[in-house]
Amino acid sequence: MCDICHQLICPQSCPNADYTRERIDRCTKCRDDIFDGEDAILIEGAPYHTECLEDMTLEELLEELGIDFKIIEGW
Repeated sequence: MCDICHQLICPQSCPNADYTRERIDRCTKCRDDIFDGEDAILIEGAPYHTECLEDMTLEELLEELGIDFKIIEGW
């Protein structure tokens, strides 16, 4: 486990990241590269870092996916 980012495989943003890994794609949310061995999720063909999705609120995720929604309070 990395002492800086506390992950088993360092993301590109970590100074300890292994830049010799193969670039697989680019994250739709943060626009950083997704490298071989990193956790990522493909949603309707669009790649996302797992941590980018985990950091979003439900509202942000629905907006990112283009889903029309309305929050109803006190229902």
